[in-house]
Amino acid sequence: MNQLGHSLLSSESRVIRETVCNLAVLIHLFQNRVLRDRVHCSRLNNRLENLTMLFAIASIVLSAILMTQANVTDIVGTDVISEAVTNVEPLSEELYIYDVTSDAPVSELKGALESAGVEVRHSFQVLGTPQYFFVVVDDGSDALSQLTFPVGSLVTQYPAEHLDEFLEMVGVDGWNVSDTAGGLDDNDLVVINWEFVVPEGISTSEMKSMMTSFASVYRKPNQIVQPAEYAVVGRNPPKIYFFMNLDENSLQKAILEGLDAAGGPGNNVINVLRLRKV
Repeated sequence: MNQLGHSLLSSESRVIRETVCNLAVLIHLFQNRVLRDRVHCSRLNNRLENLTMLFAIASIVLSAILMTQANVTDIVGTDVISEAVTNVEPLSEELYIYDVTSDAPVSELKGALESAGVEVRHSFQVLGTPQYFFVVVDDGSDALSQLTFPVGSLVTQYPAEHLDEFLEMVGVDGWNVSDTAGGLDDNDLVVINWEFVVPEGISTSEMKSMMTSFASVYRKPNQIVQPAEYAVVGRNPPKIYFFMNLDENSLQKAILEGLDAAGGPGNNVINVLRLRKV
């Protein structure tokens, strides 16, 4: 930390110490006043005792701040968050997943995307429903700001990243990615919406360890199935979409066998939908 930073922290320390000392003196004076007035005025005694308690609590809080100031200084000196904001490589592609429910015909929905000039990587309809998924690429133009779906459409937008980029952030390297516009050959597909529900009180390092275990179990199946897979940006606990060619029975067996690596059945919310390409 530079000299100015140390000077500011030292000045702050002096202010806190003086405040704590002044509070201690005030507490002592009020306690004496309470003793003098105890016999003559019980109402004043109660009020002063309450005020004394408030000053005592304030003294404890400020003392705790003073005792932990060294730790605060260490955090300010390290400044990990600022380093992350300024030194991290941008994502390879800016992706968005649009979850759209609309009574409009699919031609009108796709027409809205085309009219705005949005590059569509994948487009799917959930079988038997008016629900659609569109995976689009933001090319840096103004296209997304021009996108408007038909009136009455229910639209949820998720900023997304390729799964390998998310896994690399939590310490997993070399994840296979096979996301192309011409991928997913079959017309009938499934999507897994996998939400990880970590236990209350779990730390970030423990969550990363869980994701590492998840990746170790599913690395080889991922290479075999080659899904298009995305993680929602900034979502913690993680939320991942897998679009793939796989029959339901194989899928449910693969999920069941790997659940323990992701913290067990109670720590996962998994939804599977049958899709068709549109």
